[in-house]
Amino acid sequence: MRARDDLVTMPCKRMNSMHNKAREPLETSRAEQRQRHERMLAVLGDLLNAA
Repeated sequence: MRARDDLVTMPCKRMNSMHNKAREPLETSRAEQRQRHERMLAVLGDLLNAA
């Protein structure tokens, strides 16, 4: 029973570590997209003010 539990625990730990490693690049990508969207909205606002 212990061996079976260990066989299940090992892949779960590996998936958890992969998930945690992927979190930082995802947050970086989200921050970059957020900045890009904010710049685009600022340009749109400027266009509307000019019109």
